[in-house]
Amino acid sequence: MYNKGILIGRFQPFHLGHLHLITEALALCDELIIFIGSVNRPRTPKDPFTFEERRQMILDALSEEDDSSLVKKVHIVGIEDTFYDDRRWVDYIHQTLDVFEKKGESLVLIGHRKDESSYYLDLFPDIQLVEIENHEDINATEIREHYFTESLLKSPVAENLPESVLNYLQKFQQTSAFKALKAEATYINDYRASWRDLPWPPLFVTTDAIVLCNDHILLIKRGNHPGKGLWALPGGFLEPDEWVTDGLIRELTEETQIAVSESDLFSALKAIDVFDHPKRSLIGRVITHVGLFELELEKLPDVTGNDDALEAKWVKISDFFTMSSLLHDDHYFIVQTLIAPS
Repeated sequence: MYNKGILIGRFQPFHLGHLHLITEALALCDELIIFIGSVNRPRTPKDPFTFEERRQMILDALSEEDDSSLVKKVHIVGIEDTFYDDRRWVDYIHQTLDVFEKKGESLVLIGHRKDESSYYLDLFPDIQLVEIENHEDINATEIREHYFTESLLKSPVAENLPESVLNYLQKFQQTSAFKALKAEATYINDYRASWRDLPWPPLFVTTDAIVLCNDHILLIKRGNHPGKGLWALPGGFLEPDEWVTDGLIRELTEETQIAVSESDLFSALKAIDVFDHPKRSLIGRVITHVGLFELELEKLPDVTGNDDALEAKWVKISDFFTMSSLLHDDHYFIVQTLIAPS
């Protein structure tokens, strides 16, 4: 028997497989610390529910069990993604454990290897790992696919949800947030279907611009799916006959109408970095080239949203680092990687 156990997951949504993991963990541990991942992120078809919504799903499902004392044995904590910095993510978990853990207590990490996303189980060599088999091969991805493409009640995957979670999902279907997610999911599914019959999946190449001036960063609000209504770095697809640098400046000027000449933009370009996380985009494998522009001007140049952008605006860099729930794809993490918050 261990004093404390750790369970890490996104729980999008919480299902009976997750419930099985928790009950198995509590059979091994006096207390369980549950880390809910991907907090402070925008709603997407992959991450449709907020931290508080998922926290409540877990508590309600545990309360449905015959032994309601299970709720008293769990501590639920949110953890933000880092995407390009696993060390920071691991450090945050260790810092949180320091709050709960007492000297001399035994600690164990509980989990099961679902797919390549389970690599995080190997990031804690100092904590004993106990692997538990996936309960009846239930997976949240399949549940989400049915949720956004057909009536969940008519699907057999509904049987994989606690009653309280199923009730919540039904109510959520009546919200404007669900309607926006369903439209986004439909767009993504249609987009992926358009190249599904190719001999191999396509590799998309894009550009994104980080433009800095007077402690501000330039953002655009996306006008189309995917990420409609979210803030993003100015950018887009690289054209077949185009150099990356030319694509950076073309997309930047098209979307923001920035009042800076192309020659001055070329002069302000300090570096180009590649960001290629395999899961950075829901539309497929997208590799982006991020250009860092540093404008040395007395005042912020005028910008106007154009082309695919509903709006363009300058945002204080300090304010940007409070906007993780409003940023498209991995754009928050890209900026976080290249410009550490002060």
